[in-house]
Amino acid sequence: MKKILCGILAVAMAFSCAACSGSNYSDYDTAVLELESVSAKAGSEIDVEVYLGNNPGTACVDVELEYDSSVFTAVGAKVAGDLKGNGLFSSNVTEDEYEMVADGGNLHAMWFNGFNTDATGEVMVLTFEVAEDAPAGEYTISFVQGEDDLVSVVETGSGVDDVDYVNLDVTYIDGVITVS
Repeated sequence: MKKILCGILAVAMAFSCAACSGSNYSDYDTAVLELESVSAKAGSEIDVEVYLGNNPGTACVDVELEYDSSVFTAVGAKVAGDLKGNGLFSSNVTEDEYEMVADGGNLHAMWFNGFNTDATGEVMVLTFEVAEDAPAGEYTISFVQGEDDLVSVVETGSGVDDVDYVNLDVTYIDGVITVS
């Protein structure tokens, strides 16, 4: 009986972990950046995770987000998952490795390393405050798409400086914040 119960719990944990790690990206033929969809209450603070899928090797993850700034205020950003502890990270809402210029009220966060990583899953956590008087409803949080959102380093020779930076094709999956 104990073995059966442990087996059932193991399967349940595997399904719950799979549900937390973003979408199944096998249907896409490009790298994928996805924003988590979450629920929040007016006046609360929420985290929105950024997921990376189908990573062919990335040295830079650069995201800029649009959202309803009358309802949400960006208050934090941090690197997460396999990117944590590697490379440089900064955003326009944190004072980390280096200063980043504000982007007209949008949240902007960037991770960079001199070498490619094959990290997948959660790569950033973005924190927002929800206005006390936020009307209930669904609010889209979306990527501002740029050509250099994901960049790969390609060696072109044997020297340290013999590299090219290649912009990767990206599929973007926006998120929804449901306020109640």
